[in-house]
Amino acid sequence: MTDRTEQLRRIAYYESLLRELAQALSEADAALPASLRDKAEALGRYYGSEAWKRDFADDEAGLLPKTLRRGVLSEDGIYNVLEEYRGRLEDSGRGLLKNTAECEGDTMNNKETGKEQSCGFYGAEAVPEEIRELYRDLKHVWCPETCAPRLRPQWSEDNLTWGQCSITSFLVQDLYGGKVYGVPLPEGGFHCFNVVGDCVFDLTSEQFGGEELDYADRPEQLRETHFADADKFARYELLKEKLTAYQASKA
Repeated sequence: MTDRTEQLRRIAYYESLLRELAQALSEADAALPASLRDKAEALGRYYGSEAWKRDFADDEAGLLPKTLRRGVLSEDGIYNVLEEYRGRLEDSGRGLLKNTAECEGDTMNNKETGKEQSCGFYGAEAVPEEIRELYRDLKHVWCPETCAPRLRPQWSEDNLTWGQCSITSFLVQDLYGGKVYGVPLPEGGFHCFNVVGDCVFDLTSEQFGGEELDYADRPEQLRETHFADADKFARYELLKEKLTAYQASKA
């Protein structure tokens, strides 16, 4: 995947969030779905991020396709929708959404640490808190050296999970059991995810931006097969080592 393709997927994903939020707000008499809160906060984080600034600058420079839906790159448009949503939450007594300034402050704090603290992976709502905490820890651990070599040129701190799926999934299996399954990829190979008990989750799903994967009826993935690749096994060992060191530093 090229940098431009990844950028366009990112913009399309956040554009879909903006449109969904705007549609809900246009229905004045309807209660706002609780599911919109995480989406609104994700949109706020994007608006305050370096990724948004790059996307906005590229759009201003005429580098993006003319047919691209780009409402999310309008400063006033995204700000107004987020503020209206926050106001609706306040009026309904369902608690405060972080306002745009707070989201931008969070982004600056995250920039200092190099990692965001949100849990935006597939299945995050259904898993125990300890798995969400593992995900937060991994965001301090994933790095170019743990990324698959062929994907390493596209890895960035804006896409931490890029090229990390198999080693992460087997690490999760080490800690929580269950099985690892794979979604077949158009270019060959599999994107790995976990099933533990009744929980289906994918700690590295965010690398696909707004693309929705089909996790149903997928083939099981065996570590013996994946770790026959010496480089992949070395990256798995490095990920374990870095995670152990980071968690020890928090104690």
